[in-house]
Amino acid sequence: MDKYDQQLEFLVQVLPHKTKETCQTVFLSVAKRDVRKALFYLLQPDIALEELLALLRHNSSDIPAQQMEWVDRLMHWYCPNTSYKTIVKQAAKGVPIPLENSTISRLKTFRRPPRKEMFQQWFQLMDNRSDLVRLYFIKCLRSFDRELEPFWGYIDGYARSSNLDIVKAALVLLAQMPTGIQKSILTIGGHLKNPKMRFHALVAMQNATELSPPLLSNLLNPIITEYRQLLGRQGPKNDLWEEYRLIQVILKNNGVRLSIPDIGLSRF
Repeated sequence: MDKYDQQLEFLVQVLPHKTKETCQTVFLSVAKRDVRKALFYLLQPDIALEELLALLRHNSSDIPAQQMEWVDRLMHWYCPNTSYKTIVKQAAKGVPIPLENSTISRLKTFRRPPRKEMFQQWFQLMDNRSDLVRLYFIKCLRSFDRELEPFWGYIDGYARSSNLDIVKAALVLLAQMPTGIQKSILTIGGHLKNPKMRFHALVAMQNATELSPPLLSNLLNPIITEYRQLLGRQGPKNDLWEEYRLIQVILKNNGVRLSIPDIGLSRF
């Protein structure tokens, strides 16, 4: 079996709802033996993109489950999407059949993101949705990163929601964006004051760079002080140990050293 036969067999097995003839036609004739494109095309929904947009636009009062189904189908016109990512994740484990490492790498990096105008429509369509639908939409956006930069204002707004599940999902998006954390640092600073949210805020910040050391000091010192107060009673690995570890990483990434003996801040 050569690599193309292997890739076709892979498509047939991961897409049992498609006939072998359909997989073969798409793989050979439409995708020109590009397994990435074939998988993407075969996962596209049987309802037109514009029809899905119209359904969401004119049926905002429909039950959340129906709206989320439309959102999911909408996302499948682009790549990566939930189905594509799930299949590629399994393929990396050799399921259902082993593929060449180079093929796995190419599958992982394949992208067909929406244009800016399409993203704009999506965010506008979510303006009057229930929290349940909006949360589902935000989680679907995890497939994208730099493409979300022009829509930072929407995502920062989600990060200031009164619904903590929406906030948590928005923080994940901000962390993926090239400058999301930097732009939303004041929003995140508000969550650092909330014991229920500070761990999630710190997780979002852990890979951010180019943050102001004085601002970081102001935001993180209250948590550091609380950690220090727990040292005497609970030792270093106390109730705030995980937060402290994250703070160390955040400060190091931004040119600041934090040491356990005196819990002090200093520039490198």
